[in-house]
Amino acid sequence: MSIQQVQKDYAAQLVVRLFDVGSDPVTGVPYTALTASYKKQGGVWATKSVLVSDWVEGPDGRYTLLFSSAELDTEGRFTFRVSASGADTFTGDIDVVADWATVVDMLEALLNGLVSKVSTQQIETYKQQQDEDLQDLDARYNRTTEQITVLKTQIATLTQKVAELP
Repeated sequence: MSIQQVQKDYAAQLVVRLFDVGSDPVTGVPYTALTASYKKQGGVWATKSVLVSDWVEGPDGRYTLLFSSAELDTEGRFTFRVSASGADTFTGDIDVVADWATVVDMLEALLNGLVSKVSTQQIETYKQQQDEDLQDLDARYNRTTEQITVLKTQIATLTQKVAELP
């Protein structure tokens, strides 16, 4: 699972999941009932002041918490914690990147790594196997269709003979 990335110096809504000790979602938590803190790369823990517009509830114990551009002004790992009465403390991690070009470069490197692991021969072999499977299915379909036609003829003949019985 990859870690979420946000751009440095831009505000971002980060996902928070709240569960109780039985792993059931905790819903209906108002912004006034939570404690939030965060730590920037190489920094110390700081308390986050949460405003009503920062805290948005979604379905099944999912919330989003808005972090400001000032809070997301340091490149590197950003860790945040949210706690509320009746819920286990949620800890989240994101990577703050200098710009989206960095993210694009990382994704391209990942894609190139994946592509290099699949050879043209593997693709051709897979395609050939799929073609053979398709030909086999087509032949089976044709045989089944012929058998159905024969059975329909036999049923029609038997139906006629039954009708001719005294």
